[in-house]
Amino acid sequence: MIYLAEKAPADVVDYNLNMQEFVPAGFSIDNTLTVQIEDAGNGESPLALEAFDVSAQPLSADDTDNICVVFWLRGGTAGVRYQGRISFNDNQSSDPDRTYQRLFQVEVEPL
Repeated sequence: MIYLAEKAPADVVDYNLNMQEFVPAGFSIDNTLTVQIEDAGNGESPLALEAFDVSAQPLSADDTDNICVVFWLRGGTAGVRYQGRISFNDNQSSDPDRTYQRLFQVEVEPL
C-alpha cells in the first residue's frame, strides 16, 4: 500500500511516484498506465475524488526511462479516506507482458 500526502477537497494536486523498484532496468512504463479511484471509506457513490492527467515520466531530466507515475487528484469529501489502483505494464516485448498493480490511499482532510 502506498500512502499519499493528504489533500483538502478544493485542492488540485499532483503526485509523482517512483516505480523504479518494479520496472526492470532499461525498461519504461508503457501506455497502458491507468490510475483509478476504487473506494471511499464512507461508501460514497459516485466517488467525489477524481484522478486525471495520468502519465509516465523520467525521474529526472537526465533519465531516458519513464519509470515515474504522475497523476493529479481533484475533489473528494472531507474526512474520507480513498483507495485507488495504479496499473501498468513495462515496454518489454515479452509474452505475456509484465503487469504491475499497486494500491494507494489518500485522505481528504477538512480545511
